[in-house]
Amino acid sequence: MAWLADSTIQQVKHYPDIVGMISDYIDLKRRGRNYIGLCPFHSEKTPSFTVSPEKGIFHCFGCHESGDLITFVTKIDNLTFAETIEKIAERAGITVEHDTSNASNASNAFKSPQDDALKESVRDILYQTRIQFSTLLHLPSTALQYLKRRGLTDETIKQFHLGYAAPEFNLLKWSQDQKFTLEHLKKTGLFFQTENGALVSRFKNRIVFPILDYMDRTLGFGGRVFEIDQRGAKYVNSEESIVFNKRHILYGISLAKAAIKKQNFTILVEGYMDVLMCHQYGIKNVVAIMGTALTIEQIQKLKRFSSSVTVCLDNDTSGQTAIERSCELLLHNQFHVKVMQLENKDPADFLLAQGADLFQTCIDTALSMIDFMLLRACQKWDSTIIENIPKIIDFIVPYLRSEKEAIIQRHYVQRIATELNIEPELIMAKIRNLRYNFRDGYSLIKSVKKSKRQKAEEFLVVFSAVDLKLREQIFKVISPDQFLDPLLSKLACKLVQSGDVNALLLDSVEDSALKKHLTQLILSADALNLATPLGEECNDYIQLIHSDEKENRVIEIKNQLKLLDDKGDKGDKDDKGDKGNDEQITRLLQELHQLRTL
Repeated sequence: MAWLADSTIQQVKHYPDIVGMISDYIDLKRRGRNYIGLCPFHSEKTPSFTVSPEKGIFHCFGCHESGDLITFVTKIDNLTFAETIEKIAERAGITVEHDTSNASNASNAFKSPQDDALKESVRDILYQTRIQFSTLLHLPSTALQYLKRRGLTDETIKQFHLGYAAPEFNLLKWSQDQKFTLEHLKKTGLFFQTENGALVSRFKNRIVFPILDYMDRTLGFGGRVFEIDQRGAKYVNSEESIVFNKRHILYGISLAKAAIKKQNFTILVEGYMDVLMCHQYGIKNVVAIMGTALTIEQIQKLKRFSSSVTVCLDNDTSGQTAIERSCELLLHNQFHVKVMQLENKDPADFLLAQGADLFQTCIDTALSMIDFMLLRACQKWDSTIIENIPKIIDFIVPYLRSEKEAIIQRHYVQRIATELNIEPELIMAKIRNLRYNFRDGYSLIKSVKKSKRQKAEEFLVVFSAVDLKLREQIFKVISPDQFLDPLLSKLACKLVQSGDVNALLLDSVEDSALKKHLTQLILSADALNLATPLGEECNDYIQLIHSDEKENRVIEIKNQLKLLDDKGDKGDKDDKGDKGNDEQITRLLQELHQLRTL
């Protein structure tokens, strides 16, 4: 086995352009010494995702995801460690070298963690299964005839790697013949397990649509029945697995990503056949949601390629409701949204019946989101009935409020007022009444009120994390067990044992809670733009902790003296006890005098 050479890993770990790499995924804007943007890991309106180019780390102050560049790429692309190193190296122009020597002779060489090795194995099984399904489709089969009758060409079938799980094909036996282990087969999502523990293929006698991520890796399959009176659900997907989660997947993204970037918008459809037919007719910036509802995770992936979406879901009642919900979710995540209307046909049937030119016309004349929502409101409530007007306005106002450009907002207000035969100012009044501030205020340190001692401990941890000289200065006079906050005490112990700073330090912290806490502290301190030299700050905070400990000890001594005094007043002691108490009181008084004279 060839291991990634430690020299390659270290070059990637020290790669300085974390901002440039993360900017490939999200828009970042400079704020002081750092960069901020909308977090790709959760839904938010106010940017709380912060990247420090100096320290090579990121942290979201909303969902608390944090780490270095390797952590970011691993999570956002669902990669193994080795895949992440290779991807960053390719982007950074770093030559990927391998160490083919025995792993025991290369202590720093990459060794795949168990989960990473399992993911690689599962994806390999899925890829090999994809090839086998494709082979079965191209044997004389009714499945291939069905796809041809649906209008698909050989090129499209090949391009999307379509396959066939023939009824006579024993997937389990074939898999075992390929030497795939039973343990790994159970993790692929290809089988369900019966009550007696037997594995049964989920895709018997179905046309199979391989589901790939944007890196062309096979994650799972969708299976469709195609024969008349064939039992079972029309579509089934792979079971959720270590690599397959339909909330995170957009069907067709691997083939659509280039066109989406080029045209700067995505067409969002509902079904596999819609994607296939659009591509076949030359409309390539098209992806499908996996199911009937768009998810936050899918939106976050969409935004990496474009922040404009044209929604083209089915025109039946459930489809219209899905459009409405999708628009709300897209709007909430700062997308520019349009809606296509296809005369009660889905995109695949429309293209076959009307052709690409008319479909392109529908794209070009897609309704703005506000126009679509007005249409939906008037479908729900008859606008000729005066009692329905307030309902229509209440429905449409949140979308009007989302339009930040005053001229455009006023344009729509005027149009809606004309449509409803009311005064524009009535709608504007509603907008003003309903408007509220989405911004929480960008506060990097968001917590309950902290004591001066806790703030001092936090800053000493931060200074130690970013500067080795300050770390030495601090821990000469402060020990980790003097930190009252348990998390900070653990971090202090880690700092004393480490010779790294910033991203390399974070990389060595295995406890995820500690890592997130430390990342947040470092970037929170960055946001304060401290003007005083950090050495002076350190001395101030060290002095504050010493003073606080002295004050606490004075209070403790006074309390002990009071207890001893009360015990003496009660007379519940013998001669030996009298002497012991007197000696204890003397020691405490001497210590109290020493503390007061320091």
